[in-house]
Amino acid sequence: MNNIIEIVGEKIEPGSQTPVMVKTSEFYTGNPVKLPLVITHGAEKGPKLFITAAVHGNEINGTEIVRRLNAELDPERISGTVICIPIVNIFGFYSMKRKMPDGRDLNRSFPGIEKGSSTSRIAKLLFEEIISKCDYGIDIHTPRMNRFEIPHTEADIHNEAVFRIANAFGLPIIINTKGPEKSLQNTATEAGIPTIVYSAGEILRFHDNITQKGVDGILNVMHEIGMINVKINKPEFSVIVRESRSIHTKRGGILHTRIHTGHLVYQDDQIGSVLNPFGYEVEEIHAAENGLIICISTNPLVHPGDEVCSYVKLDKSLGMVEDALKNNVLF
Repeated sequence: MNNIIEIVGEKIEPGSQTPVMVKTSEFYTGNPVKLPLVITHGAEKGPKLFITAAVHGNEINGTEIVRRLNAELDPERISGTVICIPIVNIFGFYSMKRKMPDGRDLNRSFPGIEKGSSTSRIAKLLFEEIISKCDYGIDIHTPRMNRFEIPHTEADIHNEAVFRIANAFGLPIIINTKGPEKSLQNTATEAGIPTIVYSAGEILRFHDNITQKGVDGILNVMHEIGMINVKINKPEFSVIVRESRSIHTKRGGILHTRIHTGHLVYQDDQIGSVLNPFGYEVEEIHAAENGLIICISTNPLVHPGDEVCSYVKLDKSLGMVEDALKNNVLF
């Protein structure tokens, strides 16, 4: 049976992996801005899965995850289609910046407006021509500048189809969130395309273990939705949390922390201190409650109110996490 599909005007043969360039905008010079796609169209029919990376232009870890994933995919052994966009925000990628040239956040602009701002027009094209034609999605991110984050997924666990793929991704921490309004995650899911976020690492850096966890997680999801048959990687356990919480400085100065990502802290533990330029301590920073550190500041220079770290609160799951950390199976 003929299984040729058409994506952004390109006809893709079954059993093939095809690079495609899609015009999304223009530079000041009038030269076209083109979006790179890699479409792996399986020999057999099945779901369509989109993978997006660098929606924020300086969050490049997903670009490497996509590269490794495409190197592993064999279209002859796939049922369905994987549409990878390794660099969504081309402008931001060129300049190593988070946002678009008009100052807008592409990940707060979906589904876009055809006659809107430059950012909104690109969001419209991307959503209409690619995202809306898929059945599932995974959007890859890192935290903001000067942050390092442990691997976790973000998903609306009250949506059965979303929770299914979030759980299949296979990470110990799932943060229950629908995503910000007009984000790709939120907009796609609301449109009936179950979508999750994989977030980890830091901007403008590759980390081998984080990259591999991303590749493994995507393959796990593909197995779960019937696209491939692989040996899946399961975590020892999974903790679902409603939100991450943050600890902030009260004083300005030089931050010294006593914690790392993945550390378990208990209420009233000292997690850091702020020193003035003369070396005198002006603030001790303590944990407000029991929690697992998932993100930490990498910039020691702080103003009052700057974020030191973020964590997930642990109540009933505290003992389980303690056991996992003792056995070195969490991360």
